Amino acid sequence: MPSAAHEPRTRVERVPFDTIVVCGAAHGDAPLLLEQALPLLTATRPVVRLLELPLQRAAPTATATRPLEPIAAVIGRLGLTLRRDTSVGTGRGVVQELLASGADLVIKGVALPEDGRATLDGLDLELIRRCPCPVWFVECTAPRPPRRIIAALRPAGD
Repeated sequence: MPSAAHEPRTRVERVPFDTIVVCGAAHGDAPLLLEQALPLLTATRPVVRLLELPLQRAAPTATATRPLEPIAAVIGRLGLTLRRDTSVGTGRGVVQELLASGADLVIKGVALPEDGRATLDGLDLELIRRCPCPVWFVECTAPRPPRRIIAALRPAGD
């Protein structure tokens, strides 16, 4: 019986993404989503489409006042195309736009409440159910306040 060291390896080919769609608010979670995806964008060199959601539909972030222009400039300097489109804003409308765009990957921000359990909203669930391509959910939660730590000390101890 041949050992695992002598077995031929299966070659895995990387399939580049032609179109990546980022679903987020331009002055909300979109800058963070694009920053998170930057290594992937650099490696695969796709067309990047920002499907702009209304700010109230975006994941709440600490970067809510952060502008999109600096990360858009970085993407431009890399020679990538960033197209900005206004979304219909509903779950089905977003999925219909994704079907029409021929997206290979969708990137969407999600909030993580203080209790630590990820919660998906209606649009997230609609993307999971009907999106024709993989969906990458990125945590876009504002930093949590520091936790309080109580230490018990024994005054007579070393």
